[in-house]
Amino acid sequence: FLSLVHSAAEAVNLQQEQLTVTKPSGKSGVIECKATGLNIGNIYWYQQRDGEALKWILFMHKGGGKSTKDPAFEDYQAEKAESSDTFTLTIPTLKTDHEATYYCASFDNHSDNCSSLPV
Repeated sequence: FLSLVHSAAEAVNLQQEQLTVTKPSGKSGVIECKATGLNIGNIYWYQQRDGEALKWILFMHKGGGKSTKDPAFEDYQAEKAESSDTFTLTIPTLKTDHEATYYCASFDNHSDNCSSLPV
């Protein structure tokens, strides 16, 4: 008797509660991205302005800790919540040139699957 069992790994899923963040210049802006799934990889953040290509901002190891940034985005900060898989991107002092669509993305650690979300 031979039994074959197919096991599908849960894909990485990214979620956000707030679709738009509107703050006046000079204030701090925070964007959240909640990652769920069995094989969450590093979290990547990107910026896209109207009519322009995506720009890589930084990546953060899935466990949190130090992030690696593009020097052009040195003032941006990334964190991981201690008690969950919620990742945040913070712009400490907003300026008009920060207006853009921001994406968080994660690659599944055990495949080539990518999940991304505009935030």
